[in-house]
Amino acid sequence: MKSSVNFTKIVHRILFLWLLAFGCIAVKGIDRVTITLKNPYDHSRVDESIVIKKILIENAYGKIPDDKGVLVETSAGDVIASQMDDINNDGNWDELAFLISLAPNQEIKINLKFIDRNNIPAYQQRAHARLAVSRELNNHFVPVEEEERPADHRPQSLPMLYQFEGPGWENDKIAFRSYFDSRNGKDIFGKLTRAMILDSIGLSDRSYHELDHWGMDILKVGNSLGAGALGVRYNNVFYRLGQTSRAHYRLVADGPVRAIIELNYSGWIVDDDTLSLWEQITIWGGKNYYISSVKLSSKSSRKYDLVTGLSMVHLTDEKYKPEFRQINEDFSYLAVNDGLSENNDLLSMGVLLSNKYLKGWTQLPDTGAFGQIVKTACALMKNDTDNLVEYRIIAGWERADIRFKTEKLLNNLMIEETKNLCNPIIITY
Repeated sequence: MKSSVNFTKIVHRILFLWLLAFGCIAVKGIDRVTITLKNPYDHSRVDESIVIKKILIENAYGKIPDDKGVLVETSAGDVIASQMDDINNDGNWDELAFLISLAPNQEIKINLKFIDRNNIPAYQQRAHARLAVSRELNNHFVPVEEEERPADHRPQSLPMLYQFEGPGWENDKIAFRSYFDSRNGKDIFGKLTRAMILDSIGLSDRSYHELDHWGMDILKVGNSLGAGALGVRYNNVFYRLGQTSRAHYRLVADGPVRAIIELNYSGWIVDDDTLSLWEQITIWGGKNYYISSVKLSSKSSRKYDLVTGLSMVHLTDEKYKPEFRQINEDFSYLAVNDGLSENNDLLSMGVLLSNKYLKGWTQLPDTGAFGQIVKTACALMKNDTDNLVEYRIIAGWERADIRFKTEKLLNNLMIEETKNLCNPIIITY
C-alpha cells in the first residue's frame, strides 16, 4: 500500500513538472533564485560572457513577474552589471546577459533578484551600438532603433544621411562600423579611451580619419571586404554583398555589457539569382572582437559559399602573407598581422571560426573589375540554406595596446578564445 502511495506521488510530481515546463498551469511569481557557474578550464577567464535564458529559469523555478527587473549579485552581495534583452522583438525580455571573471576551475554562486525595474542601478557602459539619421540632411543626427534604407541612397553622398555612413558598434576596447549603402563594407575605429565614442564622432568638421584624443578610423577598406564584410562565391566568381532592393537595420540590445544589431538584406542579384541575407552582430565589453551570425538564402536551389575576409590594402612588406591555421579539431583562424593602419602603425586582424563552417581559405588579387572584391584574405564558409554561420572578427591596434606590435598578441587571443569556446562555463539552475 505504501509503495502504491509513493508511486502516485511520483506520478503527480512528474505531471506537475511537465505542466510547469510547458506553461499549462499558473505558479506564484518568484522573487529570487540562485544559480551556479563553474569554470571547467584550468586557466582564468576574464570578462567571460554569460547568457541566461529566461525560459530556463522559469522552467526550473516558476514564472518571473512581468513587471520585475533582474539584479545580479555574488554570494557576497556584490552587484554585477547586467542587462535584460528582448531578442525576438516580442516586447518581453528573453535573455539575461552579464560578464564574469573566474579563476581556474572556480565554481561560484550567483543570486538573481527580481526587483522593481526602477531600482535597477545605472551601470558603466561597456558596449554600445548606434545608427543615427539626418532626415533633413542638415548634419543633425537622431539615433533610431529601426531603419529602412531608402532605395535611392547612394554611397558617400553629401550631405550625409547617416552619421559615419551607417551603423556602428563598440566596446571599451575597439569600435566597428558598416557602410549602410551598396558597398556594405566594414571598417574599424581604433580607440584610445574606454569611454563610448560613437555618439560624438562624425558630427563636426573634425574628420574621424585624423588622429584625435579618442582615436581614429584606422582601416583602409577600398574594394576589399574590410573587417569582416560579406560576399558569396559561385562558380569560382566572388560577389560582394552589393546593391539590394531592401536593407533594414534593427537595434536589438544596447549595453551596458553587450550590444546587438541586425541587418536584413533582400533582393540581392547574383548571376540572375535573387539572394537574401540576414546578419546579427554582437559585441561584448572587454573583447577585441565582434561576433557575426549570418543566414543566407536564395530563390533557386544553388549552393553558394559564404565569404568573409580582411583587408590587405596596407601591408608593411610584400613578403608578408596571411596566416591560415587550424588550432584544433574544432576551430581555425585567418590572421593578417602585418597590416598598416591609416595612422601608419601596426594593425592586426583575424577571423576565428568553427571548422564545421570552414570550407577553405583564399587570397583575392590586387586588381579586378568594378564591384569585384580585391586585396582581401578570405575565409570560405559552407552555407546550408537557412542555417546560421557564425564567426568572430578580431582586431588590435598597436597605438591602443603596444603588445600588438611586440607580440603575436592577436594569434594568442584567438587561441585563448578557442580554448574558452571549447570549455564553456557550466551553468546549473
